[in-house]
Amino acid sequence: ACNKVRETDHATVQHIWIDTICIDKSNAQELSTSINSMFRWYKNAEVCYIYLFDVSWDGSNNSSFRDQFLRSEWFLRGWTLQELLAPKQLRFFDRDWKYIGSKDDLVAEIANATHIETEHLLGNFRSASLAQKMSWLAGRTTTVIEDRAYCMLGIFGIYLEARYGQGEDEFLRLQEEILRNWDKEEPFDESLFAW
Repeated sequence: ACNKVRETDHATVQHIWIDTICIDKSNAQELSTSINSMFRWYKNAEVCYIYLFDVSWDGSNNSSFRDQFLRSEWFLRGWTLQELLAPKQLRFFDRDWKYIGSKDDLVAEIANATHIETEHLLGNFRSASLAQKMSWLAGRTTTVIEDRAYCMLGIFGIYLEARYGQGEDEFLRLQEEILRNWDKEEPFDESLFAW
């Protein structure tokens, strides 16, 4: 992956961060800090590279490619939601590291795959209702049940210390923290209770 990124953007890329490599999951404090920082890290990145291991692109936008793209596992994982929404630039690559296009180029296909409105994909996701944001998680999976709550922290702009071993209770704790952080100047968004 690192070599492919260097080949693609050798003049501009000075540092590469890969969450599965760079986070020490055996250190609970580092893990919790990283979970709460990842959205910001993605947001501050110059570019985020998306490697779609299950997509093969021949250079055309035919129905076979679109079907593969829409069914890519990447769109079904919980943690990739913040990778989709936070960065300034996203660049999608197929299984052979062929450049498919940017988020801007593929926004219609991404909206179709994720059921996230184009306006929210292109940078205005904070204006979405609480229920809309929660709905973006529907159909996505995480390896660990608590990560269903943790992968949403940056999207809601809140901090929540990671407590693995709590199961579904962490999703309730996420909702409680959203309520606790509600801006009292804003009208209350009761759509949170739909989840």
